[in-house]
Amino acid sequence: METIKNSSEPKPFLLSQEQTYLARIRYGAQVAEPPCPPKLLPISIDPLPMFCRASFTPLSLLTEHINVDVDSECGMQLDISHQPGIFDGSNKPIAALSHINVHPTDRLLLRTTDLLSKNNPISALGRKSTSFLRRTEYISADGPQYAHVSAFARTQRLAMAKLVTLRSHDEEYQEPTRILKAILRGFDTANPETPRETPEFEEDDEFAVQAEHRWKPIESMKHPDRLGVVAVEEFPVLPDPEACSDTGGFMVFSFQTSPVPPAPHRDFRLDVGIIVPHDQHNEEGTVQTFDYYLPTTQHAALNAKRSFDDYNVDIDYKSSSSEGIEKTLPYKFVRTYETRVQKQVTDRMAVILHQGDEKKPKAAYYYPIDAKVVLQPARGAKLLERPEPVERLNVSVRELDNEENQRREAIKRVRMGL
Repeated sequence: METIKNSSEPKPFLLSQEQTYLARIRYGAQVAEPPCPPKLLPISIDPLPMFCRASFTPLSLLTEHINVDVDSECGMQLDISHQPGIFDGSNKPIAALSHINVHPTDRLLLRTTDLLSKNNPISALGRKSTSFLRRTEYISADGPQYAHVSAFARTQRLAMAKLVTLRSHDEEYQEPTRILKAILRGFDTANPETPRETPEFEEDDEFAVQAEHRWKPIESMKHPDRLGVVAVEEFPVLPDPEACSDTGGFMVFSFQTSPVPPAPHRDFRLDVGIIVPHDQHNEEGTVQTFDYYLPTTQHAALNAKRSFDDYNVDIDYKSSSSEGIEKTLPYKFVRTYETRVQKQVTDRMAVILHQGDEKKPKAAYYYPIDAKVVLQPARGAKLLERPEPVERLNVSVRELDNEENQRREAIKRVRMGL
C-alpha cells in the first residue's frame, strides 16, 4: 500500500488519496499422470444377442403397449372386402390418386428446399423475399404492397379509380355515340397532320372543347412534382417495330458488383457484353445461372458496336477473309452469375429520344420491358454443379433468314398489333 499526496494546495475536504495495488498470483495446477492405466469394465454392448433371445418378444409386449389390434402374424387387420372390384383383381380402389388438387393454403407445406433457401429471390407466394431485419411492418400474403409507390402516384391512382367508378355508373358516359366521339378524337390527336375523313361533330361538342383545353403551349406546361423543371421540347410517343426482339420485349440486367475492375474511365465493353443462360427453361422461383462474356480488347468492342450500327453503310455481313473464314468478334469468359432478384414487369417502358432523319421521324420511341434481373456472382456448390464454361467465343454477325423474319413479324402482330 502506498500513499500519494497531492502536490497542489491541500483541499479542506480531501487531504490525501490512497491507492491499493492488488497482485495476482498464478499457481500451476499440473497433475501427474496416474501410475496405472484406467480399468474398463467388460460390459457387452452388442445388441444382436439381446434381440435374438427368446424372451425379447414377451418382454417387449409387457413393457410396450401396442395400441393396434394385430393377428397371430403381428399384422394389422384391414377389411377391404367391401371395396368394389377387389375380387376381380383390380387395385384401383386402394391405389394412390394420380392427381390431387392441393388447396392454396396447403401449398406452403409442399415447398422444395430451393424455395426455402435464403438465396431464393422469389418466395412461394410469388412475392419478393424480405430479410428479417427489414421486416419492420406487417406483410400480408394476400393484400397488395405499395411500399415502392410514391405518395403522389398513390393519390393519382386512387383519384383515377374513383373517377372510373363514377363514370361506370353514369349512363351518359356509357352512350355509344359518346364513346365513338372519344375514339375519333384520339385518332386526331395521334395524327394531327393527317386530315380526318370522318364527319365532323357539332361545334359545341364537349370532346372538342376538352381537346382544345388539353393541348397547351409548351411554355405553360408544368411538372407535377418538380416545380423548377420546365419543358423545352416535345416529342410524339411512338413504338419502334424495327427494334422488336425475339420475344417482343426486353430484359433489364444489372450487376450487384461491377464485372470489371475499377478504372478512371467507363469501360465501353460493357455495352456489347453477352449473357449466356445455362437453363433455357427454368421453373419460376428458382435461381438461374448465367455465363458473362466481354470482348477481349477495346478494339474488338468497337468492331462489335459497329456491327450492330444500322447507320454504318460500310458493314458487309457476307464478307470473309482471304482464307474463306468468316470474320468473327473475339469474346472471353468473365464470370458465372446467378439471379439475386428476378421480377416480371408489365408496366415499364424504355424511352429513347430521336431527333429524326431519313430513316426514322422525330419521336420518343418506347420499348416494352418484360423483366428486371439483378445478378450476383455465383459461389459455392452452384459452381460445382455446372460444367466448365467455354473460355473463348468467336461471335459472327449475319442478317436474319426467312424463318427468323417470319417469326419476328408474327411477334410484331401479337405484341404491337402491326
